Amino acid sequence: MFDAALYFEVHELLEPHWIEAAVGERDALQGLIQVAVGYQHLANGNVRGARALLDEGSAKVESRRLGALDLTPFARAVRATIARIGAGEFDWSLVPRFPREE
Repeated sequence: MFDAALYFEVHELLEPHWIEAAVGERDALQGLIQVAVGYQHLANGNVRGARALLDEGSAKVESRRLGALDLTPFARAVRATIARIGAGEFDWSLVPRFPREE
């Protein structure tokens, strides 16, 4: 869903898992939710909200694992997009793919 730009739906899908998760997983899931909502804010034109949530979310997933999945590369890619958010048109091709096991 994330890769299809269905950011709100990602939030809805992950939230029940976040509520039930153990502490370490809870922080990682919260970060993923914040990143998804950050991109939704950007799509809605809320640049300030997008930057804040992308920053907070990427910080929460940095140096974390979700099962066997290393979230650090995703966090770094999200941070790289924050710098590209400006007054002009955002290049949506810069949004990283959602982390997944290969």
